Amino acid sequence: LLLWVAYNVLFLIILISVLLSWFPRSRFHPLAKLVNQLSDIILAPIRRLVPPMRFQSGAMLDFSALIAIVLLQIVYSMLIKLV
Repeated sequence: LLLWVAYNVLFLIILISVLLSWFPRSRFHPLAKLVNQLSDIILAPIRRLVPPMRFQSGAMLDFSALIAIVLLQIVYSMLIKLV
């Protein structure tokens, strides 16, 4: 149960962070700052390994959240098999 809760909390933090990134003004809200600080613990190391893609139009595509969710699912699946 604890493993399931931890997995879901991390998943939701990453998902909320991605959704908030679509609304630039949200980054000033105290709750959004907390979510971003928590998600950056997971996403920052991935961004160092796989930097966001920049296009000529100025747009960016960041795969770090997708990679984090896939890795989180792999780790969760492995831990479930052990328990």
